[in-house]
Amino acid sequence: MVKANIQAFAAGWAAQAIRDAVPTEIDFAEAEISPADRVAAMRELERLANQLLAEALRLEAL
Repeated sequence: MVKANIQAFAAGWAAQAIRDAVPTEIDFAEAEISPADRVAAMRELERLANQLLAEALRLEAL
């Protein structure tokens, strides 16, 4: 089993990576995400980052 501090580190690192990685026009095109759906895609990335950050904070508190 992975230690909580390692899980916390990984979750925090992944959350920051999601926030730092801004998809380009090419990324959206390759994923076949229309211009109308790009805002929703960015919101989903932010939601995932927030979820990971919350998990990191929870694990750090253990």
